[in-house]
This record gives sequence, structure tokens and C-alpha cells, in this order.
Amino acid sequence: MHTVYEMEEQAAARFLNTARNHKITCQARPSHFAAIMRQNTGMVGELLPWGQDTDGLERRNPLIVAIGDSVTAGHFENLQPLDRPFDKKRPIEIADPREVYHEKFRLKLIDTYEQTSVSVLNAGIAGDTIFGMEQRLKRDVLSHSPDLVLLNGTINWRPDKTTADFRDSLLRMTNAIRSQTQADLILMTPNPVIWSDRDMQRLFRERIECVRDLSVKQNICLADIYAIWEEFLTSGYPLRKMLSNKTSHPTKTGHEVCALELMNLVLGA
Repeated sequence: MHTVYEMEEQAAARFLNTARNHKITCQARPSHFAAIMRQNTGMVGELLPWGQDTDGLERRNPLIVAIGDSVTAGHFENLQPLDRPFDKKRPIEIADPREVYHEKFRLKLIDTYEQTSVSVLNAGIAGDTIFGMEQRLKRDVLSHSPDLVLLNGTINWRPDKTTADFRDSLLRMTNAIRSQTQADLILMTPNPVIWSDRDMQRLFRERIECVRDLSVKQNICLADIYAIWEEFLTSGYPLRKMLSNKTSHPTKTGHEVCALELMNLVLGA
């Protein structure tokens, strides 16, 4: 299905301009992935000296794995009012993977590095938490030997867990990705969410700070999406108008903001 809800055109243009002018503060960059994109031509090893990998196989096209929740999966507006019981026989949200941030990122990579293709594995699952992502990390990420991993798992929560649990799970995931693959890793902070109470908002901000703190301490590349949204929201534009489902899912423009930030990280490598 196609998403149709969008913020006003002028506001969307200002939001994108905010993203383009956003200053990246993290020191780490996805240098290994950027080098692969520059070198790979999609031609067989007989034709190019770098056309084979270390196992003597024809070098594959670069692979990105994006692991996350409904935002990563590509969910947008609701198909039925939130105050109605869920109908388990039909979807309740529009899923439009054509407009998701990592697909937009892939297209930007193709426009920039014209001699190679690049593939993205969408490992986003709606409703999943960092703890579920950790459980499926081997199946959905490590087993594919990716060249770049995007980790975006801050929004959803389990009430039986603490911020310390989140930090520990995130650290275990980053350690596994870095030790068991050759992939570059980009941690992502989420877009803002409209929460029902202050305690949920507090816990949400604590998780965001965990992501930022881990990026600094472990020298991991950070796409601070939340910071871009915060900067734009100082203009007074209503957050609810920036969310396709009015609570947590960005519009197409919000996904484009993510793609711009990811591309800036690669180009700066």
C-alpha cells in the first residue's frame, strides 16, 4: 500500500533544510563501507584486480542490514481508528517499504556510486523492542555477513525492563556485530514520539541518551535523528503533524531526513 499522509509542503521543505544543515558531531564514520562502495564495480574478478574477495569468490554487491521496529519496517498511518479493537484478519497500518529511510538511503548511494548496486535487507519488525532484536540478531543480521548495519531500536518498550537493561542489551548487540562481522555499524536515535504520560517520555529520553553515550564511549558512528527533529521543532511546528499515525511513525519527509543524515555520514568517511 502507499502512504498518503504528509506534512505541509513548506514545512517539509524547512525540515529537509534543517537536516541538510545539521552538523554531525560524532567522530566515527562508516569508512569501511564507504571504501567498498567506491571500489566495487559489480564486475567479475577476471576483469578487475579487486574483483574477488578474500575467499577467492567474485566480490558481491555491498549489503546493508537495517534492524529495528515499525519505523524500519516501513509502517506509516493507521487503517482503522486506534480506539477500535484490532482486527487480526487484516493489517491495521499502511506498510510502504518504498518510502522507508533505508530504501531512500539505498537510492542515494546508487546515485552517488554509479558503478555498483547495493542491497538492503529490511530486518524491521513492528512492535519489536531492543530485547527482541537482540534475540534475533544472529538470524537477521550476523548470518548475512553485512557490510553496514543500521541499528534503530529505541521506541518500543517492555514495562518489566529498566534503562540499564536497555543499555546492556544494546552493548551486547554492538559487541556482537563488531566482533562477528566486518560491518560498519551506525547507531540511530529515533524520531520523537507522542507519549501518553511523562514517565514514558522520561524513559524514552533515557534510552536516547544511552545510544548517544554508547556511540561516544565505543567510538561508534551515530545518526542522531532525534537531534534534527528537536532542532526543527523549535520553530513551533506541531509534532503531531509530522507523524503519519499521529503518535510514532514519521511521514515520507521524516524518512527522507534519516536518509540524508545516513548519506552525510558515508560521504564524510
